[in-house]
Amino acid sequence: PASEICVAKRVGPGVNGRCSSDISVRRGTKAGSCDNDHHALKKVVCSRLYSDTYDVSPPRRSPAYDFIKSIQVTDLEMEDMLKHWALRGVDKYGYDGRDAVCTWVRDNLDDLQRFIPRGYPRTLDGRNRYKESYMYAAMAMGIVALIVVFSTTFVTYHQRDTRILRLANVQFLILML
Repeated sequence: PASEICVAKRVGPGVNGRCSSDISVRRGTKAGSCDNDHHALKKVVCSRLYSDTYDVSPPRRSPAYDFIKSIQVTDLEMEDMLKHWALRGVDKYGYDGRDAVCTWVRDNLDDLQRFIPRGYPRTLDGRNRYKESYMYAAMAMGIVALIVVFSTTFVTYHQRDTRILRLANVQFLILML
């Protein structure tokens, strides 16, 4: 049966391993001659996660689907998680499984880093967008609008005793201001 020690002692690929011209190097040692681990447990990714990922624009897209699709957990690693879960005891709140997985992730964080999709984690663009020409144009339009509002308010206040403003509809004056 497969074990972590046996898998670690297997002959690696390349000229110094499985492609070596020496037959004894290609066969490897007895310690690395165990069976392959089974892959009975396959990843199940729901279609909802796919649609939640790809139905949004790329800047808003989450890397969760690509991460889950690319991650590979061997049966030996699954067995370690299940052993940790079983050895933990019975938790009446049901957090044993979560603790087992979190412990495995903590112990294998360096291995999991290679499955993170390219471009993540995202970095902030350090450029100062407030010095662009469109920002100056937007500020100028805002200042013009502010001047128009204040001047209209000033004129309306000083003309409040005229006949037209006394007879005007109050809702119209509120709308105008």
